[in-house]
Amino acid sequence: MSLQNLSENIKNGNVFLFIVAHRTANKNRVLEEDIKKIHDRFELTHYRMEDVTTYSLLANSIQKTGDYDSCVSAFRQNSAFNSLVKYVLDYEDNSMNVKNLFDMLPIHPYSGLILSLIARQLKSSNRSIFSFLHAQSGFLSFLEESTDNLMDIGYLWDYFLSIFEEDENLYPYISKFSSIESIKEINEQYVVIIKAILLLNILNKVIGGNEISFNRILKPNKANLEHIFNTTKYSIILDDALSLIDSKYIQPDSIPCVICNITRK
Repeated sequence: MSLQNLSENIKNGNVFLFIVAHRTANKNRVLEEDIKKIHDRFELTHYRMEDVTTYSLLANSIQKTGDYDSCVSAFRQNSAFNSLVKYVLDYEDNSMNVKNLFDMLPIHPYSGLILSLIARQLKSSNRSIFSFLHAQSGFLSFLEESTDNLMDIGYLWDYFLSIFEEDENLYPYISKFSSIESIKEINEQYVVIIKAILLLNILNKVIGGNEISFNRILKPNKANLEHIFNTTKYSIILDDALSLIDSKYIQPDSIPCVICNITRK
């Protein structure tokens, strides 16, 4: 039985048909006449994932061991981490709170914020916060590494890259990564910094215009990068990486000049 026949046969009964989709019909290349039929036959309701829901999912997906409390205690006493917490929380309309940040460890606070924005704004049927948390190529890949670092946003770039590639308007940023990825021949850790810069550019373009309150936190500048890599191993190489990028990999007439905002301000 087709979906249309099913809906017609149950319309007079005490039966309700709910169809859940990641995207609206307008974003799925559906013909205009079919979109009109959908609107005529179904009542559309948009449910968006609130920040607090995202943070709860992140926290509840982490199985905490007996050492977790001592780990959290160490971060609470870390002045650099406390500075990071204040920076992330200090912007308008942020529903995240201090408890959220510590409950999400070992996810870096900035990574948790970016992941929340991706979950809310970049809808995808095969790339979501749920799949990221449980995919071998997502959060699990971080957990399997032997590291004392918190999870940086480089993992988000790797996992959600396929969503960005679907948008032709983001092609300049994707191609920029391919053109300067050779920087890893100098220092492989510099690649993570490149990913962070480009991810901020992409999110600032896609989300910044819709979420004015996020403009500061998504702006691709050095201050944000310093906080993104706060309490990670990349903080000590950030200045050297940006200096190298500025001197060797930036062309002033390139469009878009996605890295100039970082090093030249």
